[in-house]
Amino acid sequence: MKNKNDSEKSKKLLNYAYKCKLDDLSNLLTEIESELEINKDNQTAMRAKRVVTSRMASAKS
Repeated sequence: MKNKNDSEKSKKLLNYAYKCKLDDLSNLLTEIESELEINKDNQTAMRAKRVVTSRMASAKS
């Protein structure tokens, strides 16, 4: 079921979160957080943020 609070931009950010290079993750996280400032209920943007932060944490290990 699609959440009507999710924008096309957040869907693109989620897709990019999975294939983004490690060097670009912090910039992507900034973009995702700005999308969440616009709409805190955006489930797709929250998922993208979890993907990015998980990838960042695993890269530090």
